[in-house]
Amino acid sequence: LKLTLLCHSASSQSSNTPLGPRMLDLIFGVVVGLCIGALNGENVKPCLVDTFHIGQHHTKKAANKAAATAGPYAKQMSEKARSAASSASEKTKAAAAPYLAQAQDKYAQLRTKK
Repeated sequence: LKLTLLCHSASSQSSNTPLGPRMLDLIFGVVVGLCIGALNGENVKPCLVDTFHIGQHHTKKAANKAAATAGPYAKQMSEKARSAASSASEKTKAAAAPYLAQAQDKYAQLRTKK
């Protein structure tokens, strides 16, 4: 009998259950959490404030470390992108040069005909 109850309770928590009962469980949990928080607010607030300050301290340390690590890498990637862009620009100019010369010749011919 106990095994069937455990299996039944485990299967009722699966994703096959309709949304309504799961939503009611969520709402019930939120209401209970808010009530407990309201009753113990004075006792919990110092703990939350300390947690916030410690988290903020460690986040600043991690951000500074990431910036120091990423700075040289970003500079290196910027230089690579700059060199790739300049070489692409040179290739484009070289490929367009004959067409540009041809267009200039046609323009000069049209000006002399008028």
